[in-house]
Amino acid sequence: QALGPREPGARETGVVRESHPVQRVAVVSVAEGSHRFVTPEQTFVYEFAWSPDAARLAYIGAPPPGDASWWLAKLHVVETANARSRVLYAPKWQLTEPTWSPDGKQVAVIEGLMSDHGSNGGDVMLVPLDGGKARNLTAGMKATAMSLEWVSARSLLFGAQVRGESAVATVDPTQG
Repeated sequence: QALGPREPGARETGVVRESHPVQRVAVVSVAEGSHRFVTPEQTFVYEFAWSPDAARLAYIGAPPPGDASWWLAKLHVVETANARSRVLYAPKWQLTEPTWSPDGKQVAVIEGLMSDHGSNGGDVMLVPLDGGKARNLTAGMKATAMSLEWVSARSLLFGAQVRGESAVATVDPTQG
């Protein structure tokens, strides 16, 4: 018998959930109708972006549970042909908006303190694919970047909040 919102219900007891759901990325073959996962089984993927040549995927992920690990997520890169994944950047704060450079040699992200999933804010960081050190392109900026798009080799476009107002700005990835 279904109980209504004002009726008492039986108390839930026992194991609520023995395993956590994991959100992964899969590649689907249109011709065969089959799929294969390209991100690891024990990594919850929050956001991802394809490289310009579609050979790699940059993704922000953390161990499950997904609803409790956003603040621990790292930037990863996976080779889609063989599903080999590696951590590209372990941030100090939260990450969002992975965006590939046009040449596929760098990934830009927004990193910020208290950047809830879906409510972005922070500095624009540039992470080289070869494992070099990440660079803050907007250090000292009196605004917070909220969205990110690589529009040309010399221009990253980002939406921002400046003193409570919306703004659009660009930053040169070589000079900051």
